[in-house]
Amino acid sequence: MADSKYHVPNLERALHIFQLLADHPQGMTQKEMIDALEISKNSVYRITETLIDHGYIARDEPTRRYFLTRKMMSLGATAMGDRKIVEASFSEMLHLRDAVNASVYLAVLEGHKASFSNRLPEEAPLNSPSI
Repeated sequence: MADSKYHVPNLERALHIFQLLADHPQGMTQKEMIDALEISKNSVYRITETLIDHGYIARDEPTRRYFLTRKMMSLGATAMGDRKIVEASFSEMLHLRDAVNASVYLAVLEGHKASFSNRLPEEAPLNSPSI
C-alpha cells in the first residue's frame, strides 16, 4: 500500500478487493482473497459484506465465490463520459465481425449470468436468388 498519512486503510483494502475480483472473473472465495491480499479474515468479511450491501459485489451461495456486479460496470461507463458501453465497443465488434464473418454479441457478465447488450449480425452475402 502507498504510504500517506491521508490514506484510509480499509478503503485501500476494499480497492484491493475490487482489483483482485476484476483480475479473477471466475470469482474468489474469502479464503483466496485473504491469502492473496494478506489481510485479516475479519477485514475481508466486513469489507465484502459492506460491498454486497451496496451492490458492488455479489456472492454465489453454492460456491461461496465473490464477483463484481454490473454496478461496478456502470461506474466504469460513467467514467467514460457520455459514451455508452455499446458505443464504446462498436468499432471492435465491427472489426471482429468482419474478421470472422459471423455475428458478434456484446454481453455483460454478472456472476454466472450474462445479459446481452448488443448484437451485430453477420453481413449477408450479396448473392441474388435464382429465377
